[in-house]
Amino acid sequence: MSPFSSAIIEKRGARFAVRVGSITYFLYIAALLFPTLKENNKNSDLFIFTDGFIYSVIIIFAIINGIGSSLLWCGQGVYLSECASEKTKGLFFAILSALSMSSQFLGNLLSALILGNTDKLTYFIIMASIAAVASIQLQFLRAPKLAISYEESQSVLQQHENNENIKIAGGTTNNADETMQTYQETLLPAFKREISNFEQQDNKKNIKESLNATIQTFKDRQMIVIIPYMIQVGLTNGLQSGIFVTMLSSTMDKNTTQNKQFENSLFVMTAFGAGEIFGGFLMQYVIKKFKSNKAGIVYHSILASIGFITLLIYTSIFEFNALAYIFAFCFGMMDSASNTHISMICGFEFDKKSTEAMGIFYFVKPFGIFIAVIIESFFDSGDDIQLLIYYALCYIFYMFAYALVYLEFQFTDNQQEKNSQFDINQNDNLNKANQNKINIEKQPQLD
Repeated sequence: MSPFSSAIIEKRGARFAVRVGSITYFLYIAALLFPTLKENNKNSDLFIFTDGFIYSVIIIFAIINGIGSSLLWCGQGVYLSECASEKTKGLFFAILSALSMSSQFLGNLLSALILGNTDKLTYFIIMASIAAVASIQLQFLRAPKLAISYEESQSVLQQHENNENIKIAGGTTNNADETMQTYQETLLPAFKREISNFEQQDNKKNIKESLNATIQTFKDRQMIVIIPYMIQVGLTNGLQSGIFVTMLSSTMDKNTTQNKQFENSLFVMTAFGAGEIFGGFLMQYVIKKFKSNKAGIVYHSILASIGFITLLIYTSIFEFNALAYIFAFCFGMMDSASNTHISMICGFEFDKKSTEAMGIFYFVKPFGIFIAVIIESFFDSGDDIQLLIYYALCYIFYMFAYALVYLEFQFTDNQQEKNSQFDINQNDNLNKANQNKINIEKQPQLD
């Protein structure tokens, strides 16, 4: 659905996608109330409690939610790309990843606590209410507005100060010239991409044109290089949702009740959610610290190595212990870091194709989840040998994806650094020229 999501976003905008997508989450959670209601009314002959009706409702709303999920995730990435500048993009996407993925932490924690102290009906009512409040709030989402960084704002203030000094010294520059000069010499170089994005919005494509643009972006060499990187994000989600919980239950004491096993597994998954909160922030910190996207790939490789080595050791022991929390936390950080980094790449490395790139990401990512879940469905979660082989192969694929991006993807870091240095030199030269002009005009005139 994501290629069509790109077309819809091109036509209706990112805000529309976020609004509609959020509603579908509420509808799907609300539909899950029907099986719970049936459990509490087993002897009822009402049509709404029949298996046919319940299965039909859940399937229909699951499809609707799948479409809405594609709109929401693609739309929010485009929305942030329109709001962030080159200097704020890392922070913005890290915050998005941390807040959205914190649901992994809060959701599992609430599930473990609420289900242990109340019934399922109350649990689903609480979750549906949370989804309803969030959906209503997003209906008031404002139009995207470019947010400049502190350094960019200081550059503007410095230029205005220079202009004021010239005026005080007797300069004749008019306000219009000052404004244009300030804009051209401080913000214009950094905002070329943003201006291009808004021009693209004014010339909105129809659905056919958008689909063709998505296909062409899919064929782009840069996109082909990061496809495996996108797939590994889906594999991480597939591991978390498809095999981890059942494997954890298999490693627990056989005398432990099924409910207790499920509760312990959910507590371990809260560690996964906690990792989701920190992974994106650390990714943007590393990239900003070393001023290189490749440094982010190195960080990701180290993180994945720690996570997989811990997972392989745990699987070899095959007994429930503290290592479960460690590998879950690492995989949570990996998922958040991947989502943050790829969103940054799609939003800022593909220029006018950022919307199509974001749509491709949210098409490939679910495809990776689908592959992982299908493969894991053939596994016996109690067979440690099968799991060890599968995890080892996943680790090899992850390293391949990282190496491919590191070696072949042409990041714009170097060019941006050159441009930034050029802008700094230009501003320094301008400041010196202004100061010289002030000094000359302050000298007494000779008769």
